[in-house]
Amino acid sequence: KGKLAREYGTDMILDFAEQFNVPVVVTGDFNLKEGDDLYYKMVSGKLKDSKHLAKETMTGNTYHAYGSFDPSGRPIDYLFVSDGIEVSKYHIITERDSDFYYSDHFPVYIEMKLK
Repeated sequence: KGKLAREYGTDMILDFAEQFNVPVVVTGDFNLKEGDDLYYKMVSGKLKDSKHLAKETMTGNTYHAYGSFDPSGRPIDYLFVSDGIEVSKYHIITERDSDFYYSDHFPVYIEMKLK
């Protein structure tokens, strides 16, 4: 439960990503903030945080609980990529057409290409 499940889940993701001899993209709501031990574990091997690789990037919270965007917040949703992927843009999509939210998280978008 809880912390132990996250640790095992992180290990499973990293072990699975290591099995591929091609570029890998891993996405999801990890409920981890930059600076957490498990975040550092995710980015200490094959995978890197696309936010820090992108030439055009931003930061802010991705979880908003049907509220507003906080640019001083930190994401908990990620797009991790391996070598062989060049990330040109990272964007948290906060724009919307109405007051309706599709989720309690903002989508994360990247533009990437294979090297």
